Amino acid sequence: MQHNNVAQAAQTAQDLGTGTRDEELAGRLSYGDGFSGFDLDYLVLSIESTEPGQAKQGWGTIRPGEAVNSSIDMDEVRLRYIAILPWGYGDEDSEIWFKTGAGLQLTHREFNFTVTETNGTGGTNNSQKIEIKDDLSPMLAVRLAGGRGPLDMQIDYAVNGDWGLGTGDLNNWFFDFAVQTNYYLEAQDLTLFGGYRRFDIRAKGSEGSAQYRTDFTLDGLFFGFRFLF
Repeated sequence: MQHNNVAQAAQTAQDLGTGTRDEELAGRLSYGDGFSGFDLDYLVLSIESTEPGQAKQGWGTIRPGEAVNSSIDMDEVRLRYIAILPWGYGDEDSEIWFKTGAGLQLTHREFNFTVTETNGTGGTNNSQKIEIKDDLSPMLAVRLAGGRGPLDMQIDYAVNGDWGLGTGDLNNWFFDFAVQTNYYLEAQDLTLFGGYRRFDIRAKGSEGSAQYRTDFTLDGLFFGFRFLF
């Protein structure tokens, strides 16, 4: 962070009071055979302070040594296309199979990080907010999946090598990784799933008199169900 042309040392989001637990709502629409085809994902993420942090250095308008709370809010839309590759395996007798695929992912994000002093010096609580927009980042995507019978596992990995479309704030390379386990209930035509996702947001930009450079990494578990229609 740099404020009024004065450089400020890097700090972690946890130093500034960001909690480790979040509330989120997500959904997916898919068109294809369950492995290859199109996926459209939507995610709403909100992370609030669970306890105050302390600014070790100045951070924008936040003064050094102040107790602070912070919040992260993000809306994300991802469109991914995966084409199946010829390197796979399938055995009908044992019901064991393995598939590989590759394609393209387009991501749009609106990410807000807000830090507010809780008991500011002189009775004034300063607040600093940065808004990061990812208008449309293209990412190369690969998918691996395999299973036996009703149980399977899928791994997705996408990477951006500092490529962008539009006027987004993202900077440098970044990745998106997920591993998911699925269990298919044939009688109900329903799939139960759970997994883990990790992705990062690297950006630079300015808010008022402050210039920032960020490297956020977000990760966590997810659970849900999928049905066909």
